[in-house]
Amino acid sequence: MNYIYECYKKLKKGQIVEITISNPMTIHLVDSKEFQKFKLGMKFISYGGYYEDFPCFIEVPYSGEWYIVFESLLHSLFGGEIEYDISIYD
Repeated sequence: MNYIYECYKKLKKGQIVEITISNPMTIHLVDSKEFQKFKLGMKFISYGGYYEDFPCFIEVPYSGEWYIVFESLLHSLFGGEIEYDISIYD
């Protein structure tokens, strides 16, 4: 599994995460507990999905620490430069 991530320590319920990235990709918004499951290859709960068109928008379901995970099944995808932008809106 190939992935990169960003951690946001204090997102609030109802905030909108806007994401733009240079390649079609699966994007997960997960809390710290689910991120640990993801890293261990266990079943986990996430918000988001596979996106081809950007920007995409994901609403934060409850306040806390959140991870935005960019996941690719293609090994070579992360060998090159990945450009992305994340904005958070109230």
